[in-house]
Amino acid sequence: MISMKQKICNVCIILFPIALGVVAAFLIIIMKVPAITLPRVEFILNAVISCATTISGFVITSVSILIGATSSEIMKEIKAQGGFIRYTEALILGIITIVYFIFLGATLDETACICRLFISVSAGILVAYGYSVISAGYYLLSIIGLLNKIKST
Repeated sequence: MISMKQKICNVCIILFPIALGVVAAFLIIIMKVPAITLPRVEFILNAVISCATTISGFVITSVSILIGATSSEIMKEIKAQGGFIRYTEALILGIITIVYFIFLGATLDETACICRLFISVSAGILVAYGYSVISAGYYLLSIIGLLNKIKST
């Protein structure tokens, strides 16, 4: 059973990357960043989509490996800490990133001018996704450290 303190911590873990992304988007709007014209914007969009797809694949693979060890001590500890929330959030934000940048590539015209709204939403999504992936990676490294502690005892 998850305690109330753990539930509050899980909600904060979920909301912090999203709040950080919203702050980044509002900063772009407040700073009045002008529309940007990028002559070969499709390469940037392809790179973002490829990176998000690769990282999402890594998240899915790491979760499937962890699920394979369902009865181990490490899985009991992960479940007790609510660790799968971080992976789920990184995966969902990865899908949102991929879908948004596909949409952005489909809606840009021949001038490749990206308006301020699209720039701010892009910054917000990338900041939220980046923080979420870093958080999930850090958590994965802490699991490896926890695994070493269990082996040594």
